[in-house]
Amino acid sequence: MFCLLWANVTPIDFHELTVDVIEYNQVVGADEFGQALEVKLEQLIFWSWHPTRGEFLVRDWRKWQGNRQRPRYDHQRGEWVLIFEDRGRWLTIRSTSYLKTVTTFDPEIINREKLTPDRRRRL
Repeated sequence: MFCLLWANVTPIDFHELTVDVIEYNQVVGADEFGQALEVKLEQLIFWSWHPTRGEFLVRDWRKWQGNRQRPRYDHQRGEWVLIFEDRGRWLTIRSTSYLKTVTTFDPEIINREKLTPDRRRRL
């Protein structure tokens, strides 16, 4: 402990979590013909399977911060891994599935009808 104080090194806060699906979602505006116009929101949505309800529910989400938040596939473990800094701590998110979607609506907001944010197991 004395060495940490002497070296002025702050311990790093790491958290490792597992979700069932990591989704990279782009919410786009559309014209009257349904053609995508511009990207309104880019986000990562973290989904977990709810066995009692038999459906996926949003666990949490984050606004996408560019390529530094891009998941990579770990061939050795057979899963997707996303590592990023979030609110002063480092998160490692592991998932067996990864989706890229483009929608004209926000799936996270739609999912609030099934599970409100105050009832989610947040990251």
